[in-house]
Amino acid sequence: MTVSARSIIAGTCIWFFIFILAAGYLYAKNKNLFEDKVWIGGDEGDYHNLGVNLSQGEGYRAGIAAACTFKDYRYAYYSVKIHEFTRRVHSYLHTPIAYSFLRSPGYPFYLAGVYSCVGIHPRTAKLIQVLMLAFMAACLPFIGWRYWKTTGFLSGCIAAWLFERYFALEPWRIMSEPLNIFMLTVWLLVFMAWERRVEDQRSFFWVGLMSGLVFFVRGSNFLIAVIAFIFMMLRQNTKKGLVRRLGLFLTGFFLIIGPWSVYASMHSGRFLLLNDQLGQLTLDGNNEDSISRGVWNPLYARGNDRQEGFFYNTPDIKPLPTALRVARFYRKHVSDLPQLFFNKLIAGFGSFYCYIILAMLLYYLVAVMARARDIPLFPAIFFITIFINTLVTFGCFRFTLVFMPFFLLPAVYLPLYAAGVAWRLGLKRRSLPEPVAK
Repeated sequence: MTVSARSIIAGTCIWFFIFILAAGYLYAKNKNLFEDKVWIGGDEGDYHNLGVNLSQGEGYRAGIAAACTFKDYRYAYYSVKIHEFTRRVHSYLHTPIAYSFLRSPGYPFYLAGVYSCVGIHPRTAKLIQVLMLAFMAACLPFIGWRYWKTTGFLSGCIAAWLFERYFALEPWRIMSEPLNIFMLTVWLLVFMAWERRVEDQRSFFWVGLMSGLVFFVRGSNFLIAVIAFIFMMLRQNTKKGLVRRLGLFLTGFFLIIGPWSVYASMHSGRFLLLNDQLGQLTLDGNNEDSISRGVWNPLYARGNDRQEGFFYNTPDIKPLPTALRVARFYRKHVSDLPQLFFNKLIAGFGSFYCYIILAMLLYYLVAVMARARDIPLFPAIFFITIFINTLVTFGCFRFTLVFMPFFLLPAVYLPLYAAGVAWRLGLKRRSLPEPVAK
């Protein structure tokens, strides 16, 4: 057996060991929460409803499928007050089933796949999400090894523990974050394969394909495709073949998004690339209530005593397209924009997350000043993505948490590298011969 084969076998065994350890920890930590029910309200109820209807052959429609009763959906109300639960049940029962393209389709299709195989059992989907998060944790040490060898592997182990301890987003809920983290990890592995063959034009197709998949799961991941392609072109030794590389990238991207876009546009009666949520989120994060807090504020669109007083509800602004409405709002509140954007960033990154972000940015500063050869691009791609998304929409911890495990790697590596340098300098100094007295 060659040295290379032994290394692969050893690496595989170590990966599976970390994977099993991570999965066991996540399950034990949340074992009392994996119920075979779904909260009826909010994102959970919508995702589950779409997933069930897809599995029953009803298409991407919200409501009660003809082949099901309300009881089949396994809804629960948990912390929702009983009158709110009753209202939502009444809404489901008395609203005709109809196409709904508010949510990104990746997660409902995942649920549909699970429900088609095992029946409508949300608990199975939740347990698979544990494996998704464990997959990401097991990959972190090897991602670190790819860039920084032994110190990187140790950094990845520490980052994996921090991820499991603080950032593994609630696998016991029917929410898209575990799937998003899993798909971003797979995207990163494909991107790392391109980094080994920078001049291989075919790699652009595979990165484009994975960019389409992560966009399919979460609409806010669209910028990953744009920024990744720009970075990939900057790494090329020659700018010849730009059209071919762009064509391969877009072919892979639209191989995933194209069929869905046609389906969604046909059934919604208007062009949709993925969903129609971006406009709503942009308005929810750029209104009078957002200025002081920077978080999600949809009160302008809800029935309340102040509704008519909001800028977006005035007769001359309400009919305008979303982008123009937001532009008019910015022009009216020019003096408030610094406060608005600052509050968005604080709401999105928070004081604790800021330390990790600053440590990551400090790593890039040190790496660039030291002219390091193999600087990882993925934390920069993800950071620019979440930074722009936060400024355009609003600050939300859940949006940032998805990318936080990837920021942990360089943030953990920098102090370990500094400690290693200090240790080597100390050993070198002690090994110097003492000056001979004259």
